[in-house]
Amino acid sequence: MIRNKLGYDAAQNFLGAIRKGIVTITDVSAADLDKAWTILNTYADQEFSLVDAVSFAVMERLKVTNAFAFDEHFRLYRFGARKELLFTLVP
Repeated sequence: MIRNKLGYDAAQNFLGAIRKGIVTITDVSAADLDKAWTILNTYADQEFSLVDAVSFAVMERLKVTNAFAFDEHFRLYRFGARKELLFTLVP
């Protein structure tokens, strides 16, 4: 997405920053995949992709509530005991 929107150099700079530790890379667990399956079944009326559902599962596990995303699905998904929580999107 960065390459498509901002060009090759911006994408390379971002990858370099990732390699230097600007963000934390987290593995997806089997439990995350199980949770993603549940999310896809619970929200069958939405067009969430597998990547969306896995992202939601990992974010919930890590208690991440802010998302840098342009995908409107991150605005639709609700979580928490009573499905009362939602992600804060940036930008």
